[in-house]
Amino acid sequence: MIRNLELEKFSSFNKLNIDFSSGINIIIGENGTGKTQLLKAAYSLASLSFKNPKPENQKEQEEAFTEGFKRIFLPEELKIGKLSKCSESNCSIIKADFIEKMSYDKKIKFNFSTRVQTLKLDTKDSTKDDLYSMEPIFIPTKEVLSLYTGLKNNPENKEAFKTIFDESYFDLCNQLSRDSKDEFEPRIEVFLEEIVNKIQGKFLFNNTVNFTTGKYVPYAKSTIESDKSKEGKRYFDEDSADKLSTHMVAEGFRKLGVLHRLMENETLVPKKSGTLFWDEPESNMNPKLMRLIVEVLMELAKAEQQIILTTHDYVLLKWFDLLSNESVHIRYHILSRDKESGDIVYNFTNNYNEIEPNPIDDAFEYLVDEEIVKDMGL
Repeated sequence: MIRNLELEKFSSFNKLNIDFSSGINIIIGENGTGKTQLLKAAYSLASLSFKNPKPENQKEQEEAFTEGFKRIFLPEELKIGKLSKCSESNCSIIKADFIEKMSYDKKIKFNFSTRVQTLKLDTKDSTKDDLYSMEPIFIPTKEVLSLYTGLKNNPENKEAFKTIFDESYFDLCNQLSRDSKDEFEPRIEVFLEEIVNKIQGKFLFNNTVNFTTGKYVPYAKSTIESDKSKEGKRYFDEDSADKLSTHMVAEGFRKLGVLHRLMENETLVPKKSGTLFWDEPESNMNPKLMRLIVEVLMELAKAEQQIILTTHDYVLLKWFDLLSNESVHIRYHILSRDKESGDIVYNFTNNYNEIEPNPIDDAFEYLVDEEIVKDMGL
């Protein structure tokens, strides 16, 4: 779990110090306020701490993290200095504070500037022992299932793909490729079935990804009588042996399919996996599916899964407000621009009604006002 992220003269930010909730964190703000950059910075530190083997020396660690940051942010000319807002020596800061299983602390801090091409580890403010060991997950705005075959199984084209897609896409494809499990916790199994029934089928992963139509139904009474272990359980009833290409399935369904697969193969398991980062879950999603997404995320958070997401969507944001309860802590992080300086301003609240500024609410209210004016013929 990531507790704190500090960015200084990095990307869009002059200075940002953000404390994350252990439950659900929702980042909102207008376009260009750095929501995705914030998400990527936190994910970079978490994923690179998890992926990189324990380095032999400080230089190896700096080189590994520098390469990782370049692959996730894809700065101009792949130069890490392009992410700095300052030319002075080591004036840009990227710092994170993690806690694992409520006992193990991990702190990591890097400095750099436009003049250097390698992140410099601050040994005074970084933990020197083992790296963080819980694997984070990043779901990008673009859906991944239609890209899976190319990104995962075409090594001869990988370098070309890496100029188009950042490393988070390759990370996610690797996680999706893991084998599915046969048994699940009851509360997870409920949502696995509900997602399948909503999208009217499930995605099957081999060397490629296909979709088979069907739904979960109760076992027949005759089956239960012959095998009491199946009493009260359900199974996936496949409509046809024919498989559909992922390109023939709605994009919103593909995004739900990603969430389903991550739970099905136990990449996403509360208390075992690292933070779930999700950039705009609502992208390409019909508003009718928003409640299901929020219910799944709330249930995961209730089981102690940390979630950090960005959104522009009123329906998604409002469902979090309507379904919120004392068992899940929700923190709203608001990014905006100062009208005079143009700098990114940050504030947070744990109360939906105290979000300020709230461009999502403002846009919805403006739309309602315009409709009233039109209906009245003014």
